[in-house]
Amino acid sequence: MIFFKNKKILILGCAGFTGTWMCIFLLLLKAKVYGVSKKERKNKFFEYLGLRKRISYNSFDITNFSKLSKIINKLQPDIIIHLASQSIIQEAYINPLKTINTNIIGLSNLLEIVRNINTQKKLSVFVATSDKCYDPNNKSKHKEDSKLGCNEIYSASKACQELITKGYYEAFLKNKKNVFLVTCRAGNILGPGDYNKGRIIPDILQSILYNKKLKIRNLKSTRPWQSILYCSYYYLKIIYHINKANINFSNWNVGPSKSFKVKKIIQILEGNKIFKKNNLLFKSKIMFEETKKLEINNSKLKRHFKKLKKENFKNIIILTFKYYFLIEKNKKNKSFLFKTFSGIANNFIIKKKFI
Repeated sequence: MIFFKNKKILILGCAGFTGTWMCIFLLLLKAKVYGVSKKERKNKFFEYLGLRKRISYNSFDITNFSKLSKIINKLQPDIIIHLASQSIIQEAYINPLKTINTNIIGLSNLLEIVRNINTQKKLSVFVATSDKCYDPNNKSKHKEDSKLGCNEIYSASKACQELITKGYYEAFLKNKKNVFLVTCRAGNILGPGDYNKGRIIPDILQSILYNKKLKIRNLKSTRPWQSILYCSYYYLKIIYHINKANINFSNWNVGPSKSFKVKKIIQILEGNKIFKKNNLLFKSKIMFEETKKLEINNSKLKRHFKKLKKENFKNIIILTFKYYFLIEKNKKNKSFLFKTFSGIANNFIIKKKFI
């Protein structure tokens, strides 16, 4: 746990689903955590845990170049974790320009600031993109060197994020030996604390809590589902690895070896009497294009972190809802929830023998 202790770490998108969990992990690892998030993007989970008072929190949009530049240059962080992208595919159909502005201009702002930053100490810049950056016509499992591509605006913005990051490295950062730049293409992330509409798990939760019909797009859609604990853990492992090995630029897939259908989630919840099948409806008209099958190759992750273990998909689903119900029952007790989820993260770190 020594590596992250007392490191100044800036999380862009700190109040989102993944950002909230990264705050939990990094506070546990004794890092000095600073966060930036838009006002309207604060996740309920972030508020329930009282994280705004546990980190140094700032509220603004990363498309505001001057504000972002001011905080980075003043802070001089050791690590910047960029999680501030617009992450909902439906939203990209509703407001494509906003998605493009956030995902492309926001990231470009960060990289422009990094290329001009005046520091001699090591700076690790971690950019979370998505497995949606890959060409949807590729029929095999996507590897880090697979062709990028898109079939809608969200995936286009993710492919652009990869290209812009590589372009900044090649044009401006290649000779900065103290800057370590990495992109991570994560599979679909599951876990307690995600309240984004249009995602399968939060939608199921709303159906259960309010006894509403669940409208589902396609039971046969296949995704590389992984738990938020697994994903957060390997994000931090990668940051540690590139820093210690002095790797100036790299790309990583973060996800499981096996993908599952949406139908499998419903079956697990049905089998454990968490969800009733008669609450299930199908959307008669699909309003937007989605890749039907997504699989990623995680051999690079296995190669570098040899103790990589499989997650039990059934356990992920059951525990996710167990902890969702715990959150709903105790959402006014911030100290209890923070202690509880810090304990969950701590047990995961100890189990995985985190450095």
